[in-house]
Amino acid sequence: SQDRVEHLYEQVAAENSVDLLKKGQFQGTPDGSSVVFIDDIKDSTLSNVFVAQMRPRDSVLPSVMFSSSGEVKELSDGRQVITMQEGTRYEGVPTR
Repeated sequence: SQDRVEHLYEQVAAENSVDLLKKGQFQGTPDGSSVVFIDDIKDSTLSNVFVAQMRPRDSVLPSVMFSSSGEVKELSDGRQVITMQEGTRYEGVPTR
């Protein structure tokens, strides 16, 4: 569901500090559980956002999420999060 995707992105953003994200580079989160890629960043607008959570917490299956657009938002407590628009989420363990 969309709420689930946003929650997962809040976790990624909180761990990776949106200010430190660089366009055109795959970046791992400090705990190694996720990888983030953003094709382009202009102000708070993001283009072609990709997140892979290979070792998610809270018994969530591994997932890959992609959206052609997104934005950076600041929460009332000062944390910054990534919000994706009209994205796709794939969940589960890939077949070998």
